[in-house]
Amino acid sequence: MRLHERILYHQVHPLKLAVDWLTAACATWLFWNHLVWTALAVGLVPPAIISWYLIQQGDFAGTAQSTLGSYVRQHMTPAMQAVRLLGVAIAWIAALLQVPALIGLGVLVIVLGWSRGAWAR
Repeated sequence: MRLHERILYHQVHPLKLAVDWLTAACATWLFWNHLVWTALAVGLVPPAIISWYLIQQGDFAGTAQSTLGSYVRQHMTPAMQAVRLLGVAIAWIAALLQVPALIGLGVLVIVLGWSRGAWAR
């Protein structure tokens, strides 16, 4: 499997998803409490480590052949990855400013980034 495929498929590995969502939620709480450097470390370092590990060691042959793999190949473009990142940034900035509705907007942007296949027909 080529590197760009490993990078694509690792995004839907259950461990990657769990680490991303858990650390994003923890970082949001830390931003709310104005612990900016800790929030950045919690929100960025563990996801980077798990990404590196999965890209190096993960077996994505099953994912590539699955319905999920097909969805990711078709809809998880670099633009949609940027949309997801934008959603996290919105949520974190909103938490720093303590604006709960904007945190919700950030989460909505993330969900829209993941669900492109449902609305881009």
